[in-house]
Amino acid sequence: MTKAERHDLASKRAEEYAPTPINTALASGVVGATIVGLASIALGSFYSIDVEAHWILLSAFVAIGFAIPFLSSAYRRRKHLRATSAELKSIDEQAQLFREFPP
Repeated sequence: MTKAERHDLASKRAEEYAPTPINTALASGVVGATIVGLASIALGSFYSIDVEAHWILLSAFVAIGFAIPFLSSAYRRRKHLRATSAELKSIDEQAQLFREFPP
């Protein structure tokens, strides 16, 4: 089994319990910030709150809306990489055992 095949197998095994995030961390953060910002403006308009007067609060909401998905996606990506590394190590150990005890 080649190194690329081992890595693909390890990635498939890790995908079962630590899936790779679909989007990048940056894209997740931008989408989260956009949704929170637009929702805050919509709620402010609905309740007749002057959003421009409270721009610091709106900025804080948008920053939090960016940070949570960004950090979550980055954490899930690191978790998948750690799981892939562990699976690759397990495959290499199994290969060593097979070489030591041929059929």
